[in-house]
Amino acid sequence: MTKDPMAALKAALPAHAMQDFDLFEKLKTKFYPTAREDRLNKAFLKLIRDAVEREDTNAELGYENRNKGKGLVLWGPTRTGKTSSMEKQFDDYAGFDGWRNPASDSPLLWISLPSPCTNVQVGRSLYTAATGSVLHGDPPAHKLFELASRAIVARRKMFVGLGELQHATHGVNGTDQQVLSDALKDLMEVHKLNLFVTGIETVVPFLQNDAQLLTRLSLVPFEKLTPDDLETVEDMVETYAEAAGVTVDDGDDPDFYPRIVHGCLGALGLSIEVTLAALQDCRSSGQKALTRDSYANAFAERTGVAASRNPFVADGWMDIDCSLIVPPAPSGPVSPTKKSRKR
Repeated sequence: MTKDPMAALKAALPAHAMQDFDLFEKLKTKFYPTAREDRLNKAFLKLIRDAVEREDTNAELGYENRNKGKGLVLWGPTRTGKTSSMEKQFDDYAGFDGWRNPASDSPLLWISLPSPCTNVQVGRSLYTAATGSVLHGDPPAHKLFELASRAIVARRKMFVGLGELQHATHGVNGTDQQVLSDALKDLMEVHKLNLFVTGIETVVPFLQNDAQLLTRLSLVPFEKLTPDDLETVEDMVETYAEAAGVTVDDGDDPDFYPRIVHGCLGALGLSIEVTLAALQDCRSSGQKALTRDSYANAFAERTGVAASRNPFVADGWMDIDCSLIVPPAPSGPVSPTKKSRKR
C-alpha cells in the first residue's frame, strides 16, 4: 500500500516544529459563537421548515410532494466568519448528516466556488458534485445548469449550497449575470430545490437586480465589528487564550482590543485567525501571557510591513490602512456576450 503523503510529511518534521501541533490543530477548528448565530439559526430552521411543507396537503409527505424552493443568503465583508458559521449550522443539524461528502445520502449538496468563476464552471461543478463524474463536451452554461439540476433531483437532494457566490458575479457582463440569476430561479421554481448561499456584500445588488429571484430569498447580514462589539472581541481573545493555556496581558491599554478590530478590518473571523497566530507566537517564544507584541509579530508575518505601519505597535494606528492583511481576490475577465445564452 502506498504511504499516505500527509502522514509521511508529518512523521518527518523535527520535534521542535511539532511543538503545540495537536493543540493548535484543535484550536483552529474551535468555533466561537456570537449573537449572530441566533439570527442565522432562525433563518436556517425557517428554510428547512418551509422545505418540508407539502405542496398538496391532501397527499402524503414525500419528495415528490415538495413545494417550490426558497433560499437563504448569508452575506457580509470578507473574513467575517460566514462560511464557518454556515458550516456549523450544517454540522449541528442531524438532518444534514454526511453533508461534507457529496456522495452521501444527505439532502444537502454543497460546493464552494473558486475565484474567478464562470457560469460554465458553476454548472460543471454542480454536475460533478451531483454525479461524481466529469461531463465531456462543451455545452453552454444554461444547458449545464439544466443537466446539473436534473442530476441533483435524481439524487433526491433538497438543498443546494453555493459558497462564495461573488466569485461568479465579479467581472462578468449583465447578460452572463442574468444567465446565473435565471439558473438560480430555475433551481428553486422548476426543480423545487432550496438554496444556501454565502457571499460578500456585492452579491446583494446582484440578487436585488432580479425581483423574481429576490422574492424567494431571505438575506442575513454578518456585519463588521464596531466599538459596541469590543466586549465580544475581548471574550473571544480570552476564550482562545484560556484554551491555549496562557493569560491575556492587555497592559491596561484601552486600545488593546480596538487595535485588534482595526488591524483585522473589523472582521470577526479574521480577528480569530490573527489571535490564533498571536497565540502560536506567544507559546513558541515561551511567554505565559498574550501581549500586543505577539499580535504585532503575527500581523508583520502576514503582511511584511514595518513597525511604523503595524497597527499593533504604531502610535497612529487608527490612520493605518490594514488591507494588506487580506490580499485582494482576483476578478475574472468579462465573458464575451456572444457566448452567453438566456433560457
